[in-house]
Amino acid sequence: MTHVNSYRTGERSDAFILLAREAFGWENWAAINGHYLKPSAKYLCYQTGQAMGLSCDRIERILACKQSKSLKDCAPAIYRYQGDTGCWLKVLSMF
Repeated sequence: MTHVNSYRTGERSDAFILLAREAFGWENWAAINGHYLKPSAKYLCYQTGQAMGLSCDRIERILACKQSKSLKDCAPAIYRYQGDTGCWLKVLSMF
């Protein structure tokens, strides 16, 4: 299997979907709490996807695929384990 930017080519899409779910999860969580992130999750996905060697067309297809359909319903990974408190603690730890 070929490697691109230290990702095997078959794994790049999977890694990208995980990134997208986390990015959109934080964007969704922030919006629910009255905050809006800049840059947007979509912008972050495009920048990261291109850095991973994915074309813009491929990024768009991945974001539109069945596995990514629930991006508007995603939550940050920490939310699943610690809820809002965990998210707020993570945010506050950055300041």
